[in-house]
Amino acid sequence: LSVGQRALYFLESIAPESTIYNLMSASQIFGKVDVQALHRSFNFLAKRHPILQMKILSIEGELYQEVQDIVDNVFKYVQA
Repeated sequence: LSVGQRALYFLESIAPESTIYNLMSASQIFGKVDVQALHRSFNFLAKRHPILQMKILSIEGELYQEVQDIVDNVFKYVQA
């Protein structure tokens, strides 16, 4: 792991309720949207960039990266 990744892991470990490591957001889109195309685009993006598939593990005090399987639900659609 890089120094920056280790720093983020440390900060998240001392404040797990913080959004320091994972930032979530909601967006409102006005107009007609092809939800299936948007869904496919997010999945393609996640599959194309391995860093978006990584999980950090701590095993006996050492940090490791592990590639996760991509789930097909990288975003949630809500009709508002």
